[in-house]
Amino acid sequence: KLKMRESFYTVSFWRRLIAYIVDVIVLNIIVVLPFNLLFKEKIAINDLSFLINSNPEKLFNIVFAGIIIAILSVFYWALFEYFLSQSLGKMLFGIKVISLKGSLKFSQCLLRNITKISSLLLLFDCLYMINGDGMRYFDKLSKTKVVGTWQRKY
Repeated sequence: KLKMRESFYTVSFWRRLIAYIVDVIVLNIIVVLPFNLLFKEKIAINDLSFLINSNPEKLFNIVFAGIIIAILSVFYWALFEYFLSQSLGKMLFGIKVISLKGSLKFSQCLLRNITKISSLLLLFDCLYMINGDGMRYFDKLSKTKVVGTWQRKY
């Protein structure tokens, strides 16, 4: 009787980026859109000084909503990766997260996704991939790796 064995390979930056974009679209629909509906009018950046001076409560609500959105976003990735080893975007592109030290723990998933609270933090995290091993800096810190998989019979 033949058994199936899962093998891993390093995934390209571009494949990870496209999976990330899919996840961002999903997050915009399920997390950001409901918050946008709470704020009837759009607020431009140049309106912030007006809000600070004239309506600090509304500014507080916007900042609070931003913090909640950031936290929910990080938990989206962390929970999907912890329970399924994949976010929805990763599922579509056949990639997943593995632990480099035993079974994948929630703390590893949370740590590797913490930079997703800010585009700037994520950019710096991704710049680490230039070293050539295909890993972000927080992948290294969390002792995880994003891999593609294929099944082999043996």
